[in-house]
Amino acid sequence: SYFLGWLNQVILMFACAVILVAAGLLIYSSAPLRAGAVWVLTLMSTLAFLISKFLSLWAVPLTAKAIAAENAVAGSAQSILVTLGPSEAFGLLPAIDYLGFWLYGLIGLLLFRPLFRQSLSAKIAAVALFFYGILFHLIYVALMIDLMGQSDVGGVVFLINLLVLIAAIALLFRFRGCRVDAIRPTSGPVAS
Repeated sequence: SYFLGWLNQVILMFACAVILVAAGLLIYSSAPLRAGAVWVLTLMSTLAFLISKFLSLWAVPLTAKAIAAENAVAGSAQSILVTLGPSEAFGLLPAIDYLGFWLYGLIGLLLFRPLFRQSLSAKIAAVALFFYGILFHLIYVALMIDLMGQSDVGGVVFLINLLVLIAAIALLFRFRGCRVDAIRPTSGPVAS
């Protein structure tokens, strides 16, 4: 179940990356520099998530086995597991994940204006991504000035990630509309 849980996250991460790259394509004609920035930030966030997921799937199980075996490397494994800190907000693995989420926040801020000028589904996606970008940065500020405890971060970030899900669903409707428009003939009957 541990591996299936992480595999689920990897699949969701790649699906989100594909949707963000396609969103960059949607805005390319009106904002090519923003589209390029979205693509670069999407690549960076995907790499951050991949590093975190790989360490979770490789290092964490191996260190846990070394600790359980109580062999010569158990002491080193214990310190590595503490450093990785998979269940702590300040651990290396969650910090890398939060880096990916922060990049999603930047992407949301970049996509807002060009997407807001498009169809209703694109507007919904734009607003959801904009609020995600704003809220993620507010969470960071709240952490730094002690308005929020470290134990609350995971739950709050999980809740605001629902905005990314809303944006992804809205963008899927926008992509469907683009596909239908591309198939529809522009003028006159279609010759057979």
